[in-house]
Amino acid sequence: MQLGRSPARILLLLAVAATLLVAAQARADEQRVSRLGLALSAQVTTLSPGLINDGIDVVNNSVRVIGEENNAFPRPISHIKASAFFQVEGRFFVSDKLVAVAGFGRIKRTSALELLPGAQRRLLMKGEILGVPRHIGLNYYLTPYTRGDMTLRPYFGGGFMDVVEAHGRVGAEFDSPDTNVSVFQRTRGEGPGFYVEGGVHLMLPGRYSFIGSLNYHHISAKNLLLDDGHGGTLGYLLDANGKPEKLDFSGVGLKVAINMNLFNKF
Repeated sequence: MQLGRSPARILLLLAVAATLLVAAQARADEQRVSRLGLALSAQVTTLSPGLINDGIDVVNNSVRVIGEENNAFPRPISHIKASAFFQVEGRFFVSDKLVAVAGFGRIKRTSALELLPGAQRRLLMKGEILGVPRHIGLNYYLTPYTRGDMTLRPYFGGGFMDVVEAHGRVGAEFDSPDTNVSVFQRTRGEGPGFYVEGGVHLMLPGRYSFIGSLNYHHISAKNLLLDDGHGGTLGYLLDANGKPEKLDFSGVGLKVAINMNLFNKF
């Protein structure tokens, strides 16, 4: 008569085998990626719109001269040097290494100071830039690094980027019981550019993953129209040499994003 394994020992072996199989599948699953995802991101980007900052200098100097005549010295408003940049991006894995991306975002930054120099008197100094960057491009994913349930995938990429609904506004406004003076330069336009990016995609077993990246975007609105503040235009804005001015949105950004998996893995 042959001796067999006891039922308890057989059950233990089956349990160990099932545990190892599930763990292997979980680690293997991290080597796959969601074919379609939606990423919401926020970044801090450098920003140096020369047109707006030059206008801020004119406003500061003008207000300083008026203040000296009245023995008042208002604090100047500062240049625009950085901004928040929020984006929504669709991400489609063409293969396990190549990702097509497309999305849009919003950049808005204001430098302003409001003063109350006397009874029923108000002085507002303001410089502002606003735009909607759009992009479409490709990312290339490098060899993944997997440890347990976590996978890190470095990537780099770039593509086309433009800015639409670009607006610039700089000037000052003074209100008193018998006087109302408002002098603002308002511009609007759009223009093309490009971006490059490199970062790391942190993939987890759940539906969500995380992305951190560093990017450079080169975009500016060109052929700016002067806005009269009532929906009309006053022609194109030209510099001292008769060349078209531009509203620059270029900069270097540090971005973090949360990516939601929407479609199957492969």
